[in-house]
Amino acid sequence: MIVLFDSSQLSHEELIEIRIMREKHSWFAPIVYFDQPDLGKVIHAFNADLAGYCASADTIVDLMTMVQAVNGGKLSYTKGFCDLLRKYGFPVVENSQIKN
Repeated sequence: MIVLFDSSQLSHEELIEIRIMREKHSWFAPIVYFDQPDLGKVIHAFNADLAGYCASADTIVDLMTMVQAVNGGKLSYTKGFCDLLRKYGFPVVENSQIKN
């Protein structure tokens, strides 16, 4: 089951609960969406090891590609999310949007 969460509505504690649910249930594939993120929220969400990460800068094609990857059991980071990481100074390997 793929569930999309708005990062602006999630507390650190809720991200931990989502991570625990993902660890317990292999069928649970949470995706987090960033509209106006702050660095702390990005770090907490990324450390939660969710199935997918996307940002408001993504196109519908980017989002659909990510959902298809997550539905196939892969971890996925959209181009918009990778750009967000770069903005905060994190190194991002090219072609790293979809992970096995």
